[in-house]
Amino acid sequence: MTKRKTNEILVILVAFALAALFLFPILWIIFSSFKAGEELFELPARMIPRHFSLANYIEALRYGNFFRYSLNSLFIAVVATSVTLVINSLAGYSLAKLRFTGRHFFFLLLMSAAMVPGESILYGSLEVVINLGLYDNYLALVLASAATPTGVFMLRQFFSYVPNEYLEAARMEGLGEFRIFWIMLPLAKSVLATLAIFSFMWRWNDLIFPLMVISSPDKYTVQIGIANLIGEYRVDWHRLIASSTLSMIPMIIIFFMFQRYLMNYNLDSGVKG
Repeated sequence: MTKRKTNEILVILVAFALAALFLFPILWIIFSSFKAGEELFELPARMIPRHFSLANYIEALRYGNFFRYSLNSLFIAVVATSVTLVINSLAGYSLAKLRFTGRHFFFLLLMSAAMVPGESILYGSLEVVINLGLYDNYLALVLASAATPTGVFMLRQFFSYVPNEYLEAARMEGLGEFRIFWIMLPLAKSVLATLAIFSFMWRWNDLIFPLMVISSPDKYTVQIGIANLIGEYRVDWHRLIASSTLSMIPMIIIFFMFQRYLMNYNLDSGVKG
């Protein structure tokens, strides 16, 4: 066996080991959601339940408005992700292809914001929400995530590598910059798909900010609903684990919807050498 072949096998084994390490707690939660009664607290602990039961799921769906909370989270995640894709793509394209004074400084300033922990600006964000009259309003959750340093960086870097021949040809045809942007946008479908997955995941899993700005129980997100299962003196572990497992489903669906677009593009197609 050649040294190169041996190295490839080692890399594959390490990749499988890391994948198993990350999947282990997820699999443990999924299998535990099918455990009934005191089997969840047995020692020594077992991953595979002795008897599979759907009682936890039935209880999670029957009580606690799980469907209502899930629909609230789905609405926020879809709307916020759509707004994020538009705003970040416009900003990324402008910083990459438009020549205006201070664009490099603005980009560095935006990137420096990515180094600021989100927790440190929560109070200021809450003050802004209250002053705008958006407290207990889904619009606050949508606007708070409209522009992200990560999304602007991803799209700016992508458009920086788009050949200028595309833009020059479009300008020779007399097209304006906004029209050129919409023509260039399909080239970024892989980056947009990646950002869509990240954005949906951020909004779906967000707990702290919705907990601060949403007060009406009928507007709670799924993460707030799950957090409410943890009481001061008691934790409803069976419903908590079943609800947490159900909350993974939308993320899995979104990933499989967009995975074929991930890193699947060719910038050089259509450009003559």
